Amino acid sequence: MRESFVFYESFYLAIAELSASQQAKIYTAICRYALYGEEPELKGASAAVFRLVKPQIDANNRRYENGKKGAEHGVKGGRPKNPKETPNKPLTNPTKTPNVTVHVPVNVPVTANVTDNDNAVGGGGGSGFDDEFNIWKMLGADGIDQIYDVYPDSGGFLLQEVYEDIKAKKKKVKSPVAYVLGYAKNVGWDDKAEREVI
Repeated sequence: MRESFVFYESFYLAIAELSASQQAKIYTAICRYALYGEEPELKGASAAVFRLVKPQIDANNRRYENGKKGAEHGVKGGRPKNPKETPNKPLTNPTKTPNVTVHVPVNVPVTANVTDNDNAVGGGGGSGFDDEFNIWKMLGADGIDQIYDVYPDSGGFLLQEVYEDIKAKKKKVKSPVAYVLGYAKNVGWDDKAEREVI
């Protein structure tokens, strides 16, 4: 059992496109899975978003468990201290947005109120998910469901790759579902291929 877990902005961006009731279900499902390892029973868009989030939670949990094993054997984690870092002058990048860890108490229900406006999703602050190229926002819940109908095992990986592609090309996408499916066909996307979780 974990006492906390990392909640990424990419999770929020994917969830923000869902209805309020779907958001509540997926937030609860993510928390119960990350904290207790409970597999949720979700359907539709909520299930699609959970499949996007699950590999990252699994990777973080593996890192956490590996760190615990090292600590049990007297191995200290983390990178070696840099002699140039001093308490008075830390080496930091003031333009970089810091990672945020959300600690959710175990016995508190999770709810979400997200407004559907331009400030609620994407944009700014070095987020890495420019609103203009946010394929999840373009697709919406129905579009994400359509992608997962065709690629149930790797839809999240496909959407991430399409996001990187349209961002690199600075491409405007008018029919997001057709674009994603066309992209998959053009690159010979294999739903069952092994993929590395970052």
